[in-house]
Amino acid sequence: MTISQVVRAPNGAISYVNLPYQNLGFLDTDGFESTFRQALPTSIGTFTLSGDWAWVHHFKMPVTGLGTQDFAGNDGAMLQPFGASFPRWKGNTQLSWNYHKWDASLSWVYTGPYKISPNVLPPGTFPGQPEGVASYSVFNFFMTYTGFKHWTLYAGVDNIFDRAPPFDPFWQNVTGIQSTGYDQSLYMYYGRFAQIGATYKF
Repeated sequence: MTISQVVRAPNGAISYVNLPYQNLGFLDTDGFESTFRQALPTSIGTFTLSGDWAWVHHFKMPVTGLGTQDFAGNDGAMLQPFGASFPRWKGNTQLSWNYHKWDASLSWVYTGPYKISPNVLPPGTFPGQPEGVASYSVFNFFMTYTGFKHWTLYAGVDNIFDRAPPFDPFWQNVTGIQSTGYDQSLYMYYGRFAQIGATYKF
């Protein structure tokens, strides 16, 4: 059965128009993810290296007036409803150590660099405008000791080197955006944070 797009009344006037649903949006993405873990027992304890890494090859979607855009490795999606930058690389790596009642871990959290899209911030918007945003690494350390009955002693430092997120001019110069100087869709900046304490279990 053929459905007419235009349905007319007996007198020839248009009653209504059939407009079938069309898929005007899509998301096409690909890349790879890798997870690894390797333990090494030694006379001074067991060392374990583990990690989760991801690389985005494409992140394509249609943009009104611009056609299909690939947002992998840039901040072009910042003006889209979900608003985010998409560095190609992200990863977490952890080196842990266990020896009798001691446990310690050193973690590395990495976010790769990304380019600044001309659709988000046209070149020359301000003097010395960079073409991209640098990568970002944060190192955290945590240790526990359970040698006392019922007690767990702990200490740790987050963001050991007190690294600030990399500068992104979009978050510094665009009207209506909270001025932070870094991409809030990717980072939360608390500076170096140290903690020490103990817990007791009955």
